[in-house]
Amino acid sequence: MVRNVSERLKTCCQDVALPATTVENWEVRGSSDSYVLPNVNAPYFMNDRDSTPSNYVCHATQIATYLEIGNSLSFDITGELNSFGSGDLINGILSKDYLSLYINTKIQNYESLERLIIHLQDSSRNNITLDQVITLEELIMYDFDIKIDLTEVDTNLKYIEIEPIFRDDAEFSYDNAVGIARYEFAEWNDDMAF
Repeated sequence: MVRNVSERLKTCCQDVALPATTVENWEVRGSSDSYVLPNVNAPYFMNDRDSTPSNYVCHATQIATYLEIGNSLSFDITGELNSFGSGDLINGILSKDYLSLYINTKIQNYESLERLIIHLQDSSRNNITLDQVITLEELIMYDFDIKIDLTEVDTNLKYIEIEPIFRDDAEFSYDNAVGIARYEFAEWNDDMAF
């Protein structure tokens, strides 16, 4: 759910003031300067029922964020799905009517990623199932769709947390100290030019 308190999202999405835009039910944990932002160029749903003249409520279809080592992306699935209808979808998930949840992602610089760890947590942020590990090879094979197994969840599910684990080897390091420094120089010679 997206709340924009400064300007109404217009169809072309050009008049959005991002500093006044907040994304509810998603947060970056482990960072004080990373944010979750809606993709204002993607389709969205304007919630007329919950909107007021000074606070427009929209439901985004895409979000974006930047994650570093020690950060994770947290999704309040109960908070998000309770805002739809009578809560049938979240009640179906909690009563094990659904086997999996798929999240379509687009990950840039995925070569630096080793794996993703999925934590299913209760309201106290305690894990309620074993962590699910998704390797880089699996992400590439499934076109970056994250499949979250819901068969072991119970009625305490509140958060889905996605934690990236980055490579730290001969080619990649967090501080960019590892790698091959490449410099290219060109010297102009008028005699060689056509």
